[in-house]
Amino acid sequence: MWSGRATAPSVLRSAGLSQRESRLAVVHAVALLAFGTAAHADVSIAMLARAETVSGIHAGTPTSVLGRPELTALVELPDGADATGVQRLSSHFGVARAPLADLDALSAAHRDWHMTWSTPLHPLLDRAAVWTGAPTFRNATGLAGKGAIIGIIDTGADVTHPDLQNADGTTRIAYFIDYSKGPAGKQKDAESHCSTAVPCAVYSNTDLDALVKAGTAKTALSKDVVGHGTHVTSLAAGNGGAEKKYVGMAPEATIIVARALDSSGQISDATVLSAASLIFELATQLGKPAVLNLSLGSDFGPHDGSSSLEKGLADLIADQPEGRAVVVAAGNSAGLFEGEIGYPSPLGVHTDISVQPGSRVEVPVLTPPPQGAGDTLSGTIFVWATFRPGDDVGVGVERPNSELAPIQRKGQVATFGVDKVLTATIAVQALSEVQDLGVPDENAAAIIIDGTWPKSETFSLAFEGSGTVSLWVNAVGEIGSESGGIGALFPESTKESTVTIPACHPDLIAVGATLNRTRWNDRLGAAVAITSFGGVDDPPLDSIGFFSSAGPTTDLRMKPDIVAPGAFVIGAMSADADPRKSAASIFGETGTCTPPTDCAVIDAQHAVTVGTSMAAPIVSGAVALLFEQNPKLTARGALTLLQAGARHPQGIVPYQAQLGAGALDLPGTLDVENAEANPVVREPAATNSFLSLGASYAHPDPTWTVPALLKLRSADGHAADGFDPKNLSVDVTSGSMVGELTRAAPGFYRLGVAAARDTGGAELGVTVRYAGHVLAAESIPIAVDISTARGGFSARGGCNVARGEAPATSLTVAALALIALRGRRYSRAARTARNQGRTGTSGRARRR
Repeated sequence: MWSGRATAPSVLRSAGLSQRESRLAVVHAVALLAFGTAAHADVSIAMLARAETVSGIHAGTPTSVLGRPELTALVELPDGADATGVQRLSSHFGVARAPLADLDALSAAHRDWHMTWSTPLHPLLDRAAVWTGAPTFRNATGLAGKGAIIGIIDTGADVTHPDLQNADGTTRIAYFIDYSKGPAGKQKDAESHCSTAVPCAVYSNTDLDALVKAGTAKTALSKDVVGHGTHVTSLAAGNGGAEKKYVGMAPEATIIVARALDSSGQISDATVLSAASLIFELATQLGKPAVLNLSLGSDFGPHDGSSSLEKGLADLIADQPEGRAVVVAAGNSAGLFEGEIGYPSPLGVHTDISVQPGSRVEVPVLTPPPQGAGDTLSGTIFVWATFRPGDDVGVGVERPNSELAPIQRKGQVATFGVDKVLTATIAVQALSEVQDLGVPDENAAAIIIDGTWPKSETFSLAFEGSGTVSLWVNAVGEIGSESGGIGALFPESTKESTVTIPACHPDLIAVGATLNRTRWNDRLGAAVAITSFGGVDDPPLDSIGFFSSAGPTTDLRMKPDIVAPGAFVIGAMSADADPRKSAASIFGETGTCTPPTDCAVIDAQHAVTVGTSMAAPIVSGAVALLFEQNPKLTARGALTLLQAGARHPQGIVPYQAQLGAGALDLPGTLDVENAEANPVVREPAATNSFLSLGASYAHPDPTWTVPALLKLRSADGHAADGFDPKNLSVDVTSGSMVGELTRAAPGFYRLGVAAARDTGGAELGVTVRYAGHVLAAESIPIAVDISTARGGFSARGGCNVARGEAPATSLTVAALALIALRGRRYSRAARTARNQGRTGTSGRARRR
């Protein structure tokens, strides 16, 4: 078992978080951290129905995740299926809406259908342009996005914002789709696409202009009181208004906005997939290429691209690959808590463990109470566990002094606990073989803990058998972010494999975030300065955001694909999201500014915020520029060009698994395109070449691949190409290459490496040479799990006891690696000093 026990309140104190800070950090996702992630339960309808039947808690508990009278399910359909009762969205996916019992009956009647439900998704530039090189690219090519469509699925948009209007005051939004309302009757053909399962209202640009001219737009259209959607839209396609001050990546692109919030204020998988399908259909009607931006996501699920939402989105662009792409924020889940709490730090949403034969490993699930909580907590905890092929691991749930659910072995599904009080539902491995479950992942387990428990209590997940387990945890209800809680956390957590869903699919472009600014003036004229970022004082610009989710995926692919400016990005602020008007505004109260609502607001129409939510639309705008240049380009083709042109950030990259192919650099992309069209011979130089490994540590298993990318640049910074490939070699210590070194584009190569067996405790080293000279070299530790990589395990009475973290240098070659593993949220995004001006910190952590 893990060493020590701690009550939930001590977690907050030891992590250095006040109750108020915790609530602000999660509920508002700090005004400067955009939106975080909540539980994303891609769980079968049959499993939910079973849990409800046994526990009886869902229907009548206000804080329960299943308290709604009807649920909307995604339905994956086999080829040629008669989809009666299902609204088709693509060749293999549709949606159905009904009470849980009716959905369960539909599932039972169609055993070959895969029906799943999920809890709501949460929405996760002048300086940005400097780092991406967008003005240089636009000037060199004459492209600004005209002829391409950018679709935004988010919290809506302020159609009257000047940055989203033409010079004559007409709107640049071709269509506005609103899922919080029923059909408006203005665009009946488009509205029929939404169906009764996910109804919507659709307005064309002509409809919007008429509403604005009549002065009724503010009342007829749903408002973006959150501000997330307007901000995201402007970063992708804003034109800067008359002053052209904050210009987005593709300022002449056509915009389609889907307000994905339903009538209850939630964003569901079904709504997102419906919106994506409709946007692509409208783009087809307009005869234009389209890129779709999703600045939202969640942590619960397989993290290998096999969730229903991911497959559904990929299915849409598979039907028509040319001129279609989906860009997704990689997530903000790499930030971690620390503290002396009786458990090994840091705390976070993901961890890995190794289960040895004859041993029992227990992993605590900590549930810090929200502000003002009573003696008990109510909610639902979702845990997803992934195993390696061939593993045989049993899963159970324990309370401090009793067993909630005994160990369940492969092929079992059962619910245990006290009827209508507290239950645990577990389904373990071979899930597709379990009657009525309908879950296709055969190397996973799903655990749902639901009900009410004393707030001082800590659950533990118990594992027995043999194998390696990757775990993700989330929570909704009273302990979730929507109620002011901080969610659920694991000790000895890691940034590893925290890229959120739906960013894990290979055909969807996942975007991480870099630090692009640390200073600005607010609307009062006061100077705001970020003096600490992720524990680094005076943080250098162009560093990786410590919160930015890391790869690899559980099927051992590199994610994120690319990084872009996402930390303190200025963009459009919806008039309805001005924090003086809207309590829901992402630019509002952070508990750190005086006055409390002005430090994130730049002027009457612009504000600053941070997160991968902001980085994604910057890449979406870049894809739109490429689509304007070549409408027949595929998503994979566009990504390859962007990755090949990406550069190494100038700042700190303490954790390579967050880097992907590097930072978005459109002039670099243009250079790659020119090298492809007009081949030249350029030899690589060590000064500009770099290697990016997609994991923080390697397993002593030659089948466990560490993905890697190699960027070769000449001495003057151009893509190196045309040289004799025989002069290029890769040496691997304590392991070997997996497959071949593969050229993907000029100066851009893919490769994989793996550690040899029985090499635990050594370093997996990768060295790239050209004509015998070292171009790039990286190394990572070899261990069976993250705890062992940091400090090793010692055996005590058949249990595994973590010793704690090793020095930062044991994780990466960067001296600041440990700092990057700290601070799950921004504790002070911009703090008012007592003297003139303002200073702030972001994700400050106590150093060891």
